[in-house]
Amino acid sequence: MILTIAGMAGFAACHTISNVSSNYRSESIVIDGKLDEWKEDANYDGSSELHYSVNHDKENLYVGLMVKDDMVQRKILMFGLTLWVDTTGGKDQNRGIRYPIPSEKRREVQRNPATESDLPERARRAIPNDTRTVIGPALMDKMTLLGFNDIEEETVSIAENTGIEVRIQRQKTIGLTYEAKIPADRLYADGSLVGKELSLGIITGFLELPDRSSGLLSPGGMGPGGGGMYPGRGGQMGRNPGVGGNLEELQKSTKLWLKGIEFEGEGQ
Repeated sequence: MILTIAGMAGFAACHTISNVSSNYRSESIVIDGKLDEWKEDANYDGSSELHYSVNHDKENLYVGLMVKDDMVQRKILMFGLTLWVDTTGGKDQNRGIRYPIPSEKRREVQRNPATESDLPERARRAIPNDTRTVIGPALMDKMTLLGFNDIEEETVSIAENTGIEVRIQRQKTIGLTYEAKIPADRLYADGSLVGKELSLGIITGFLELPDRSSGLLSPGGMGPGGGGMYPGRGGQMGRNPGVGGNLEELQKSTKLWLKGIEFEGEGQ
């Protein structure tokens, strides 16, 4: 059973939506992660459980996401999210923004059989003490820029003036919301989106179980990270306040490509 689950790590159907239209905005959008300015523009994709919207003005590309599904929220908050941008309208992953970023923090916790309160006393005594590695939640104060300015990978503060902005919020009523702004001149030499076609790839990180004996949970496809979880015995999710869910589902990346996005000019 363990081999079967491990073999499925990272597997997920990659859904593609073609001929997406970007809404023209006469005024810039404030990037605060709240989506207050464009909730009415959101479209829903049932395959990825993502609500999405693409907007633009004369100078910038805007991307908005709303995630109501609890499992997809966990994958983003624990293992990160990458927004890929292909200026040729294909599905190349050579330029993108990773935010939030999977954490590299680790700490060891000692498991005590006495805390296994849901087991009979005899069963608790039979479980030896051991340790598990707990991994910190994804980082919200930094972003990793991938392939911009011919730099393969650069991690900067989200407060740094790079022209690229991204923010995320978690709201009780509507779930997790995400906003990103990318200046057009960071994508095209002429600094214009009108008449261009590009594609956006929205891809979450996922849980990878490298070695059952190590007790380490790490994210797949993004480097070290996680969300404060450890594996329980028998392949079940360890108990941890605020975290839980289907272990198998966490091993699958959520993927959505918006392909061939078309940009209209002002007044069209």
